Amino acid sequence: MDFWKSRWGVGQWAAYFENQELPVMRRSKLLMAQLEAAAGELLAPHDLADIVLQDPLLCLCLLREAERRKSHRLNHATTTALAAIMQLGVDEFRKLLLSSPEVDEDNKGLVAVETRARIAAQIALTWASGRMDLNPEEVAVATLLGGAGELLLWVYAAEIPQKADELLRSGNAQRSAQAQMNACGFTFKQLTLQLQTPLNTVPEALADEPLTLNAGWMVVTREELEGRLYWRIFLKTVAQDGSQGEPMRVIPWDLTARYGLNPTDYDQGGVYASSIPSGYWVDLTATALKFGWERIPAQDNWRSYFKGTLFNEFVLNNGIDWRTAMLKLYPPDIFITPTVIKPPTATLSATPKGYYYKTATPTLTSTPTMRPTYTPVPSQTITGIIP
Repeated sequence: MDFWKSRWGVGQWAAYFENQELPVMRRSKLLMAQLEAAAGELLAPHDLADIVLQDPLLCLCLLREAERRKSHRLNHATTTALAAIMQLGVDEFRKLLLSSPEVDEDNKGLVAVETRARIAAQIALTWASGRMDLNPEEVAVATLLGGAGELLLWVYAAEIPQKADELLRSGNAQRSAQAQMNACGFTFKQLTLQLQTPLNTVPEALADEPLTLNAGWMVVTREELEGRLYWRIFLKTVAQDGSQGEPMRVIPWDLTARYGLNPTDYDQGGVYASSIPSGYWVDLTATALKFGWERIPAQDNWRSYFKGTLFNEFVLNNGIDWRTAMLKLYPPDIFITPTVIKPPTATLSATPKGYYYKTATPTLTSTPTMRPTYTPVPSQTITGIIP
């Protein structure tokens, strides 16, 4: 890496990556050859999408190319591999894949990050399908590209992630984020978020799985700020030997108590726990805030409507409001509320005139009346006696 690149900030790296040619994994080309041998010209876009979901660099390359060729009539970003393939076409996708350079698999750090992203995407796809999400593939793509910043650094500037890894292993940095800040002045997650504008691949909202609350792996605490109720989420760490997380210091709020037989707990939407839970916990809300994810206040009906608590939802505003975010996904017509207008009364049309349109007037035909025929009167017969 050139010396002057080591002084770049996160914005300069994001602009640099936007115009660089992206390599792909060698196995993606092998899978493409196997599909062509089996299906020939009858390649299905769904089969090609499966290849993309196993290669984060190919997915990144495909989405970037789809955004460049996107029609001006398409008012939302392309966020799935299948949609990108449908935009480009099977032939163009094949050319894009076969013309891309291959990853240097001797780069162990790159291979490790790529493997981690691929496995995480498969898990996310399984979870999203099990939760009946509207678009599980979109969740899988967002997970696959969740470490795009670190992945691209391993491709074009491997010295930076190597230095961060050395700082972490040597003990000079206690956390990965701290090691990355010491190595290059920004975290790899910040670079991933910076890539959102040119690549349009990072989601703007996420929701944690609420089933972990029932399993005891998650607890929430109440916080009232400026008249609104917010929630703080704590997750139980895997290692409970003190090497991860911290002990809880506040009493959590039991949202599931509303389903008990106590009417007071139901009216309050829950109850405070009887004691502070034991073990070691991680403050998910504080961690999410470090990367720009903000929590949402509970709705007014949260006591009677569980989903109205919104305790597990976070948003990444990026300085835009809700309406602007919706316009990235949908056309402006969705904001037009149709007004019911009664149709006007039908206007009577003039009767066509002229010889062509005239209906022939029937001529009255006299019907002869049946009259009795004249019957002649019989003549008088003279009768007499002939002598």
